[in-house]
Amino acid sequence: MVVSGDSEGGGADRNGGRGLVDDVTAEGVDVLGHDLQKLARPKETIANNLTPSPVIVPASMTQPSANRSPFPAGFFDIAPILVGVFPFGLIAGIAAVEVGLDSIQAYAASPIVFAGAAQLAMIDLIGRDAAPIVIVATVLVINARMAMYSAALAPAFRELSPLRKAYGSYVITDQSFAVSIVRFDRVDETLSERFSYYMGASLGLWVTWQISSLAGVIIGSGVPEEWSLDFAVPLVFMALVFPAIKDRASTIAAVTAATSAVAFVSLPLNLGLLVASGLGLVAGVIWSRE
Repeated sequence: MVVSGDSEGGGADRNGGRGLVDDVTAEGVDVLGHDLQKLARPKETIANNLTPSPVIVPASMTQPSANRSPFPAGFFDIAPILVGVFPFGLIAGIAAVEVGLDSIQAYAASPIVFAGAAQLAMIDLIGRDAAPIVIVATVLVINARMAMYSAALAPAFRELSPLRKAYGSYVITDQSFAVSIVRFDRVDETLSERFSYYMGASLGLWVTWQISSLAGVIIGSGVPEEWSLDFAVPLVFMALVFPAIKDRASTIAAVTAATSAVAFVSLPLNLGLLVASGLGLVAGVIWSRE
């Protein structure tokens, strides 16, 4: 389900968000695109142009639970999303083995990179023998949104120690950002309580990703070579892209990136994916500002 709308100013943004939250059920509701953007963005920050990925926002995020401390509350709030994360991680593990990585290398990608779509893109480029600089640059372009997520969370975590900021930034994902920023906007908590909630959500997803990736590596290692599973990665990307196309700007970005990827497939050093990602990003940003 796609939920969108326009509002006038920050106050209207909050009223729009409150109306949305009031409608959610105990099981949660899909909150996409602009609604999370409006809830998330601090005034006059880099987060003003942020558009998070689709997530499920449980009603429990609108008020503290009387029976749960912040850490388990974060885990339970992100739990519905983990159902979709597990098969995604499974495919990442299988794909890593399919491109020729040994079991240790294939699994190490998950705790080291921990980047979902960027991790799959990295695996795909490794399978094509792309230059290391191209692989790193592609991952950085795909994960550039994490800098905006961090900027949006910065006011809530400004007083944290450098160590906590470091490992908090390591576990940030689209999903943990989305559930946390909505919670912080609705619930008045201390710095320690906010960070505990965030870590509960983030570690819930991190553990799920590591387990599912490991399972994928084990399964992939036992699959006969004639059972080629190379098709799995493109299918996963399709599953990620289509739900994210929710307005004209995202449509322009997707079409531009797809067209560019085909047009530049013959570029040396496998630069096609990197160029296509950059052009799609630029096209989407330009269109969203018009």
